[in-house]
Amino acid sequence: MRCGALAVSVTSHTHTHTHTHTHTHTEGGRMNHLHLFSYDVCLNPHDGETERTRDPAELYNASDPGVTAKNIWIDVVTVREQLCLSFMDNGSGMTPNKLHKMLSFGFTEKGSSKSSHQPIGVYGNGFKSGSMRLGRDALIFTKNGGCQSVGMLSQSFLQAIKAQAVIVPIAPFNQQTKTLVVTEDSEASLRAILKYSLFQSVSELQEQLDSIQGKKGTKILIWNIRRNKDGKPEFDFDTDAEDIRLPEIRSEETQAKWRRDYYKQRRDSNDVPEMEFSLRAYLSILYLKPRIQIVLRQKKVQTKLISKSLSMIENDVYKPQFINERVKITFGFNRKNKEHYGIMMYHKNRLIKAHQKVGCQIKLSGQRSGVGVIGVIECNFLKPAHNKQDFEYTKEYRLTLAALGLKLNDYWREKKEKKAKERAFQALERKSKEGDTEETEEEDDEEEEEEEEEEGYDCFPPKLFTQQCCRTCFVLLVRVYPSASKMARIAPWVCG
Repeated sequence: MRCGALAVSVTSHTHTHTHTHTHTHTEGGRMNHLHLFSYDVCLNPHDGETERTRDPAELYNASDPGVTAKNIWIDVVTVREQLCLSFMDNGSGMTPNKLHKMLSFGFTEKGSSKSSHQPIGVYGNGFKSGSMRLGRDALIFTKNGGCQSVGMLSQSFLQAIKAQAVIVPIAPFNQQTKTLVVTEDSEASLRAILKYSLFQSVSELQEQLDSIQGKKGTKILIWNIRRNKDGKPEFDFDTDAEDIRLPEIRSEETQAKWRRDYYKQRRDSNDVPEMEFSLRAYLSILYLKPRIQIVLRQKKVQTKLISKSLSMIENDVYKPQFINERVKITFGFNRKNKEHYGIMMYHKNRLIKAHQKVGCQIKLSGQRSGVGVIGVIECNFLKPAHNKQDFEYTKEYRLTLAALGLKLNDYWREKKEKKAKERAFQALERKSKEGDTEETEEEDDEEEEEEEEEEGYDCFPPKLFTQQCCRTCFVLLVRVYPSASKMARIAPWVCG
């Protein structure tokens, strides 16, 4: 999010070059003197040239300079029979100049802010590459208390006018009077927005600006959603009305039945973490310490503190050789599913890489070592990749993984030994209890025998048993001692 706006950043290949100022005349001078920048970029990237993120989507970035948003709303809406993704926040909004920088390649204010919020990215291309990966066209509505603006980043528009450079129409309005602020570009920009966007009048644009809660904030609408070869959207909006998910069958996998069955079986067997295909699950663990309330499809996202949800928790400290810092590491066991394990690597409060296997977890042996162990670390000293789904493969990154592997091995060995001792102790306890039980049973049997013998003598004194009465005695004894074992103990003195 730049200056309180939502920064949509899904992985894509974007090549930018040094920008140059230029002017253009298109459609009979309707875009006269429009200030624009010229780039060598692909305006219509093919699916085959675009890298798919493994997560549902990296839909926003809430750690850029000037962030003040407390709430973010993500939804799926329909405008003029067009399926749209909607993102809205209640941040500080943007001026027309900042909006222009957000929509143009080659600008970034990251690293120049004195705010306590530190940027995650570096290049400032998150919104451009991300929004165009989700859909072909995007409208941005923003207001900062004094001015409200509408900007458009549209591949459809650029293709329609056969533009040789990226043109970004921006129409500023006075927030109090709601009238267009006249500049050399504003009128031409407004005409372009009304012709090539989903809204055909100023009043419709104003309705969208008014839908932003409060006097400040930003709203983004993305339409012409990317679709697979079968015509279906790349995202699954129907399976769960409160979520946005990746479909089970992706376009690349439809050619092979065994692949479809394999991925479906993996997902059904819970081998795949839910965050891999569910935006709601992904957002719930996106932040190490959540500071923003997220509402996805009109339902709040319940954030989870991974380090607090583990069992057998232990904290360790990593001291990198390349920086003078002590970094906290938390280890524990996954309570819900032991098949989901590895290191959760955060950067400036935001999840970058999930379930990274290290140490004994990656050894290809028959022993399932390290299974179920989760580690949590905030690696502010590493550099995230441009897609914020991985770290740059630097020497520092490799050293960090090696150190994490050693520490995880120590944790696993300690817990394994402790568990082995506990099992041995429990076995001894059980054996001891079984021995006590056997002795008690023997003593009880002896007492019963003594009691039975005493009862027998009381009922049938030996002096009464003679040869003449043995048949009668036998009948009486059977009635009193019906079991053969007890009869055997009485037999020696019966009719002696």
